Amino acid sequence: MSDECRIAVVDDVAAMRKLYEGVLRSQYQLDCFADGVAFLESGITPDAIVLDIEMPGVDGYETCRRLRDAGMDRVQVIFASAHDSDEERMRAYQSGGDDFITKPVVADELRAKVAAALRRRQVLRNLESQSSMAQQIAFSAMSSMGALGVILDFMRGSAEVTAPDALGARLIEALRAWGLNGAVRIRSLDSETLAHTQGECSPLQQSVIKSLKDMGRIFQMRSRAVVNYPNVSILVENLPVDDEEAIGRMRDNLAMLGETAETMVRGLNAMAERDRQQGAARSTMRELEQLLGSTSALSTQNRARSEQVLHHGRDDIQSLARGFGLTGVQESMICDEMDRVTAEMLQLFDEATQIDAQFSRILARLQMMGGGEPGKG
Repeated sequence: MSDECRIAVVDDVAAMRKLYEGVLRSQYQLDCFADGVAFLESGITPDAIVLDIEMPGVDGYETCRRLRDAGMDRVQVIFASAHDSDEERMRAYQSGGDDFITKPVVADELRAKVAAALRRRQVLRNLESQSSMAQQIAFSAMSSMGALGVILDFMRGSAEVTAPDALGARLIEALRAWGLNGAVRIRSLDSETLAHTQGECSPLQQSVIKSLKDMGRIFQMRSRAVVNYPNVSILVENLPVDDEEAIGRMRDNLAMLGETAETMVRGLNAMAERDRQQGAARSTMRELEQLLGSTSALSTQNRARSEQVLHHGRDDIQSLARGFGLTGVQESMICDEMDRVTAEMLQLFDEATQIDAQFSRILARLQMMGGGEPGKG
């Protein structure tokens, strides 16, 4: 694919143009320009453009806007700037950019971003079956019942969803049904899902949808709008700016879709939290079972050893008593006392064993309540 691809570089610094040329010339057909006007007047239509932001006269933002106004929507624009901030990325996105690279430019990163941009362009070509006429039909057909039908389809399709990425796919289907281009972001307990109606999100789209999550429930920028809920964000990129009534309906529909998706995500999060708690409970019960098993075994061993020690002690004391010249009655009294002490100590061990058995029964009931089987942690 690289043999057919044409890359434009626009930078007012000659050293930067030389750097770009050294990195990209061997792989692509390369055109270098010292300013945005020269590029726009050249009449070329590259597959991708590396565009400096800070240039005298017409800056990178304005160059990109004029490029988009000229109808070159499929050209992948990679902005280059020494300043990497949310504000810079937002302006780059609003101007029509697709990606952002920070100066000083690293050769490997530049190669990777250009290659990714060309892959996105190919995906857009493959998905360009949606004509503008089809989009207009979708907007004009969006009566209240039609919009509600899309939301009902989303609810039905999401009823059996068990993962955030599957829910994201359902949201993308709903946007497509309305003829909308855009992205969705779902924030679950353990992961984040990003998806786009045209495949994967561009780096700038990812950055923007993340940075706009705190901009209020609905935030609109000309033909773009973001609908935010705590766990769901929906970014739309092609609102019908010349039809205020259609925009109003669409904002209401997007808010309803976002709220429905938010409820679904909360349900998924609740199930995930339940599974996590059950997993922690099962782990704790396994540890208790192991502890009870080792304690019971140790108690049995200690009982046997104590009984042995006490019997040996009884025999030793009986031998000593004979050496002291005690009478038979006195020896019997000492032996009887030793037997009594031995019986009491063994009784204590037996009671401890009974307590272990009670704990085992409690553990078995807890395992049954947790959905497990006794003895199978």
